[in-house]
Amino acid sequence: MADFAKLTRSRSILSEVTYITLNLLLAAVVTFMIIITNSPIISITLVILSKWRIFAVRPRYWFANVKSNMVDFIVGLSFAFIIFTAYSDYLSFTLIILTALYAGWLLFIKPRSSTIMMEIQAATALFLGTIAATQALFIIEEVTFPTIASVFLVVTSFVIGYSVARHILLAGSETGISFMSSIFGLFIAQLAWISYHWLVSYSVIGTTLIIPQLSIISTLIGFSVLAVYKSYTNHDGRVRLSDVFVPILFSLLIIVIMLIGFSDPVIF
Repeated sequence: MADFAKLTRSRSILSEVTYITLNLLLAAVVTFMIIITNSPIISITLVILSKWRIFAVRPRYWFANVKSNMVDFIVGLSFAFIIFTAYSDYLSFTLIILTALYAGWLLFIKPRSSTIMMEIQAATALFLGTIAATQALFIIEEVTFPTIASVFLVVTSFVIGYSVARHILLAGSETGISFMSSIFGLFIAQLAWISYHWLVSYSVIGTTLIIPQLSIISTLIGFSVLAVYKSYTNHDGRVRLSDVFVPILFSLLIIVIMLIGFSDPVIF
């Protein structure tokens, strides 16, 4: 019995070491391939291939598995694309930080299933997903028509909004999850459409990162909506002002300050 317990612990330690090593390797290879090829295609492919277990079941379960893993998909693809757009030299500070953040996502955030961690996962996907979608917009603008670029941003933002809302709602016992997720997705898509015609981005000092106003506003609105939802579920269908006043006021103040004092739009 003691030998069996030792063998079990040894296998557990080996599995943990293997898991950590493979995730660190994925983060490093994603960045390395962007450096080598100066393209995000191989890195994006690696992120998709890393989710092979989604398709290791009968085909009728593929769509459900894809929906369940959309938040991780969004974050992984966003990191790959953001690393590509932020890449300036071989060992830039920005590149190292982004790679470390992606490794942190893979090792410490993605595997957790507590309520607070699922909220962090959803917020990360919303923030990074809209950053990547906005950055991809400029590339699409160069090779296609403006209409195609705007459709891309709106559709992508809907998928992001739908996925993060569904991720949060699945943690509870809600009914009508698809409907409520679609509502939030449509709201984010509307923000994206407005953003396309009033595009504002901020440079992060000391890095090559660009953060669009859309990402900040979407995340703040998501934060406020989450506060309302948690109050609603915690008090039997009633929203208490004491629960939502501070989050909503904080979000509104930041948004108003940005719109009034820090908006220099690029109009297409």
